[in-house]
Amino acid sequence: MGGDTPFIETITKGEMTVNEMIRSWLKELYENAIAEAKGTIENERVWANGAPDAATAQMHTDNIALQEDYIQVLTEKIGELN
Repeated sequence: MGGDTPFIETITKGEMTVNEMIRSWLKELYENAIAEAKGTIENERVWANGAPDAATAQMHTDNIALQEDYIQVLTEKIGELN
């Protein structure tokens, strides 16, 4: 990728400011990932509740915590786009 591109407004000191179209695409991508993670959390809760033992339940509880962290990171990324 070289040359000028209409998608990049400025590049200064290693930082890139993108135009509104890319910002919109990224926001949609992050929002879709958040929705998917929320669905995964619901599934993990079902699996945790039906787990045959404490270790299996804990595995699903750990997965829920990871998905919640992922949602927080994605939410912060959306905030950075605004």
